[in-house]
Amino acid sequence: MAVSFDNPSIHLGKLLRSSGEATAEGEFSKLAYIQGTEQAVLETREPAYYEVEVHTVNDDDFWLMGRIEAVVLQECSRCLRPVEMPLEVTLGTLLRFDPKIEIPFLDEDESGQEVWVFNESVLELSAYFAESILMALPLSVLHDSECKGLCSKCGIDLNDGLCGKPDCIHTDQTKLEQRRVSDKPNPFAVLSGLELPDE
Repeated sequence: MAVSFDNPSIHLGKLLRSSGEATAEGEFSKLAYIQGTEQAVLETREPAYYEVEVHTVNDDDFWLMGRIEAVVLQECSRCLRPVEMPLEVTLGTLLRFDPKIEIPFLDEDESGQEVWVFNESVLELSAYFAESILMALPLSVLHDSECKGLCSKCGIDLNDGLCGKPDCIHTDQTKLEQRRVSDKPNPFAVLSGLELPDE
């Protein structure tokens, strides 16, 4: 069964012929993008809203700006429960039209600024939107600041309780506390008898 993707885009044909601006707005819920060499999918919890404007900078350069409002599902980094992440992403990038290239790509200009080089009058925004959303997400998400995570032995979600298996460390609260304190000697214990000079 083929997966259906949304294709947010903006038409720049008129802008390529004469200076001015172009605008677009709409919704999406599933974006395709390339991660490494594989195609990946970014899904939003509900339809995400976007609005973009593109303004002429000079003959072949344009400035794209706008915003995205989306709710993205992430996994709790401790227990893997789904976590809803509401985002408002501000967009802004330099565009450069080059009809000789085969596929659009991200480049750097002389000043080190990123430039999105494109080759057609219809600018596909899926990959740019996906990258912008992914860059706005935090590296680590918790569904609750008190999340206990998963048992490293049996994989049970410790937020739901204990599994009761005798070989799991979390079955006996005393063992768990002992493990936290650790039976290993403190490497700094040798310093306890050290006499320091008075200053």
